Amino acid sequence: MRRGFIIPASLLTLLVAIAPLIHLSVSSESVTVRLQPITIFDINREYIYADYRGSADIIMAVAKSDPGILVEGAKQVGDTTVGYAKIYIVNVTSKSYLCTLAMVSSQPFTVNISLRSGDLPASQAQSVSVPANITTQIEIPIVYGSYQQPIQFTSPIGYFPAFPLWSVIAYAALIPMFLITAYLDKGSLKSLRKRWSAFDTFALTVRYLFYSSLVIFILVTLGLVFEFVMVRFYSWVIQLHVGDWLLSCALLSLLGLIYGIGKWRGIFDNIDEED
Repeated sequence: MRRGFIIPASLLTLLVAIAPLIHLSVSSESVTVRLQPITIFDINREYIYADYRGSADIIMAVAKSDPGILVEGAKQVGDTTVGYAKIYIVNVTSKSYLCTLAMVSSQPFTVNISLRSGDLPASQAQSVSVPANITTQIEIPIVYGSYQQPIQFTSPIGYFPAFPLWSVIAYAALIPMFLITAYLDKGSLKSLRKRWSAFDTFALTVRYLFYSSLVIFILVTLGLVFEFVMVRFYSWVIQLHVGDWLLSCALLSLLGLIYGIGKWRGIFDNIDEED
């Protein structure tokens, strides 16, 4: 009566761990066989099936496997050893994969590798004759035929300030220019006013900073409109610098608020006093 036992797929990990010991004790040589690439189109139904049969116990281990590959297998040992391995693509990250099975036995045996769809063969099997006491590594190249390179979509709208050159020039040119103008006006106003304090200097500076922020806001808005026209009608790959427009809007709002409160509190009265 034939007796045997089943080695579940979960023991393949253990076989990987003991494979070097098997190689040293059973085999004095090793060979590598590379198969023709096998193409999988439907990862939900198709997989690679490797079955083997021999008169002595056959040790199989996963010597190497790319990420995204899952190997399951089992074997039955009795008067003869019968086993199989199923190789699946479970995570599509590339167009090509490689899975290497290491096999050894004290007697020669044959391994048949083919593509299956469900339980039906989907390609002609490739056969490998494994000699006795020689560890044979079978490299199985796998191609995913339905793979498409991921398309990365870049949003044309930048919501954070990127400070393009034209906006940097606007800030760098206008703010110093208006501050210099405020300094020159302070000298002329001090000679015309009977009293002048540091508070008046602050008020004059706020006024000219508000003017500069208003001009910067107008220029940045015009730049954003120009970018939109280029993207919309000419399909130029230009990012819409919305973040820089929001920054100029925030600066204008802040200085406008300070300027409005100052007007309401009358801090500009001495500056606006008629000669």
